[in-house]
Amino acid sequence: MTVAEQVISVFCGVKGYLDDIDLKDIAEFESKIIEKCKSDNPEIIDSIQSSGKLEEDKEKLLIEIVQTLRLENLDIRLLLVPRHAERREEVMGTLRTCELPFQVRTRDKIAKEGNVVYLADTTGELASLVGVADFGFMGKTLPPNKGGQNPIEPIALGIPLVVGPNYQNFHETCTDMFLHGAAIKAQDRSEVVKQLLQLAKSENKRKELKLACAEWMEKQGSPSAFTLEVIKKKLEI
Repeated sequence: MTVAEQVISVFCGVKGYLDDIDLKDIAEFESKIIEKCKSDNPEIIDSIQSSGKLEEDKEKLLIEIVQTLRLENLDIRLLLVPRHAERREEVMGTLRTCELPFQVRTRDKIAKEGNVVYLADTTGELASLVGVADFGFMGKTLPPNKGGQNPIEPIALGIPLVVGPNYQNFHETCTDMFLHGAAIKAQDRSEVVKQLLQLAKSENKRKELKLACAEWMEKQGSPSAFTLEVIKKKLEI
């Protein structure tokens, strides 16, 4: 077995997927799961081969940064908004091991005094929630992830954004943001940490990026106005 195949096999056992399988059938079951991954979801194999594990929790990176800053007596809080709300139990497990006070939105919307991490495990509320942030990290942009999540919403709200190297889904948009200083490009995990720490410690840098965000958005103009102009031109033909 390759390392990736071993990880998948161990994952099946740890998660209890082998509990109801007869001992004599386990090898065949594992073989089918591995072949299914290879044929239908090869990105899983690629991810394991590049990271050494089934899924790399980027939440841990942000939690580590929060812990570092709080040791320096900075009153920093973390808002976690997983792309898939059903990951709440997984993220909660990570938070428990880090021993940081956290609040889960679906259980109680009002965070208790002294809360450090707020887990927004809901859908459709991103715009209203991220508006409280002073800066952020663009998810799905660190290996083994590829593509990146949409950066426009936080930038539109004036939130300074650090972006990892894998922003293929929004390459043109991010490149233009970097060019105008509306977002920060980080080459790897260590640089993401470095840039986030700098933003946390420098109010002037945050203000500078917020201004650049506003200028970049103004430069984009109104999508509705642009569409209206296109329609007018078409009607004139």
